[in-house]
Amino acid sequence: MDALVAEPSLRGYHLLPSLRGNLRAKLGRPGEARVEFERAGALTRNKREREREREQEQEQEQEQEQEQEQEQERELSAERLARPRRR
Repeated sequence: MDALVAEPSLRGYHLLPSLRGNLRAKLGRPGEARVEFERAGALTRNKREREREREQEQEQEQEQEQEQEQEQERELSAERLARPRRR
């Protein structure tokens, strides 16, 4: 993938960051995926493709927010478990 990104002839090709976004989303990296979808949307001139990239960007943003909420819940649970119990 890095070789493709480094290829000068693909520098403005919007489907490359879209592909990178899809791969990052599948790897569970929604923040990075969102950035790639945003980049893909900025590169395309086609309105429908731009809308689709924006939709994917928003999906990743929501997933990232959910992951952050779940992490906060796990931290709270760990704190509760670490507290000494009163008898």
